[in-house]
Amino acid sequence: PPKARIDAIYGHIKQAAATAATQEELTTSVTAELDTFINYEAFSARTLKVSWPGLTPAQKATFIDRFKRLVIRTYAKKFQPKSEFAVEYRGEAAFTNVDKTDASVKTTVRGKKDVAADVDYLLGYVDVSGIKSWRAYDIIVDEVSMALNWRQQFEKIIQKEGFDSLIAKINKKVDQ
Repeated sequence: PPKARIDAIYGHIKQAAATAATQEELTTSVTAELDTFINYEAFSARTLKVSWPGLTPAQKATFIDRFKRLVIRTYAKKFQPKSEFAVEYRGEAAFTNVDKTDASVKTTVRGKKDVAADVDYLLGYVDVSGIKSWRAYDIIVDEVSMALNWRQQFEKIIQKEGFDSLIAKINKKVDQ
């Protein structure tokens, strides 16, 4: 079930956060987890909803690669080595279509210093190398969709400066 998938991901991230000595080590562990959890192609298509159909296969592949790095950088920096956090569910997983292949799971992540964030996941039940699994295609933090937030920024850049400029800006942000 979708909620069990989220439990497993958070379990791995908790273990990685508790044992990682450096931010780089933690980011490597979180990256490995996210690679099994996020559907980067669907997340990318959702983010570039307007421009996506007009991109070439090479441009799509480039965007997916760079976008993956941006998602990891954004998500992984929320966790610190030797830190602890708790995850609470705000209700049960909600299926968002009739055939139950899309779901929403709502969580609240709490740190030690009374810091909390609502982190919700939109998931699709997809075939990955012949195995069906729940994969995230959007992450919503405190009611702000990562895909929709980036869409507004990215589509403006593509319209004004072109696709290559967007890739250069993503690269710069990831490298900072």
